[in-house]
Amino acid sequence: MSSSSEAGLAFRVGDRVEILPEFQDQGDDAYQWVVVGAEDKGRVDISPAGTGLTIPPRYTVQTSWLRLKDGQPAG
Repeated sequence: MSSSSEAGLAFRVGDRVEILPEFQDQGDDAYQWVVVGAEDKGRVDISPAGTGLTIPPRYTVQTSWLRLKDGQPAG
């Protein structure tokens, strides 16, 4: 499956995404990732959902490292 950007679609705030296996750190697959910042210059902000943390972590990653989860349409 290709990333959303490769398919000509943009990731949007609220999209559920997966980090492609070749770009994951150990344990990344245990989280449900959500886009929390608008896509800009081939990068997007993501955060793991449901961590229970007061200040949830936020990561800026390249869009080519991601794909939409479960075939969810962008937008």
